[in-house]
Amino acid sequence: VVGAAGIGQASGVRRLIILVASLCALSVWPHAATAASDFPNPGWERVDAALERKDDAEARRIAEELAAKCDPEAINGLAVLVAQGIGGPADPRRSNALLEQAVAAGSVGAKLNVARSLASGPDKSQWPRALSLLQDVIKEPKLAQVAYYPLGRIMTLGGHGRVSERQGV
Repeated sequence: VVGAAGIGQASGVRRLIILVASLCALSVWPHAATAASDFPNPGWERVDAALERKDDAEARRIAEELAAKCDPEAINGLAVLVAQGIGGPADPRRSNALLEQAVAAGSVGAKLNVARSLASGPDKSQWPRALSLLQDVIKEPKLAQVAYYPLGRIMTLGGHGRVSERQGV
């Protein structure tokens, strides 16, 4: 039988393990936003080819064309280009609007991008939304690992999620 002090210690150790695992996952993945090229996206190879040729303006034009067809991942990809100022001026307001549009349309990449932004921000009142988005992201095998850091950060530091999720590893 473990006393109350032992339970508190075990909980602290679990939180430390979650935090360390999250930091390890983060160190393996780049910090860049998740773009449309991370998912099957008809036409996005044209954007990638233009970027490889260093023709950023053409890449942005193609991305605009693909996003106009309402493909959620193309909208997310365009949001990344707009945020980074690739092929045109950086426009954080437009990028955020595009990300929200892509999230509403079901883009897993956009959900990850928005959740990472919310999870790393100082406004902890946004963490429940980030947690909700990340719970969708971890269902996508290609993105699950990169979602662990913000998920662990929210659950460990913010105390969000079910107790069994926060305390179990």
